[in-house]
Amino acid sequence: MSKEQHELETVNWGVIPIYNYSGTLVEKLVGGYRVYGQTCNTPHEVDLIIMNACSILSESIYKGETVSVVNNGQIAWTNDKKLDNGK
Repeated sequence: MSKEQHELETVNWGVIPIYNYSGTLVEKLVGGYRVYGQTCNTPHEVDLIIMNACSILSESIYKGETVSVVNNGQIAWTNDKKLDNGK
């Protein structure tokens, strides 16, 4: 019974040990990997960190109603702190 190797285990890391895996830069360390500043020991841990980051990003996307913006040539901004915008 042969076990299929993980993609990160088959990479030729070369001189600069950085690889684009699933759209994420993964750095090869002695005995492990670093992804998003976190050190992990196995490729499976790399997958978990990437999946966790993707779910956090997905939750941060605003999914409310669509707002249309009209450019009338003036610069304006809004905030919820009721700060003066220079007028």
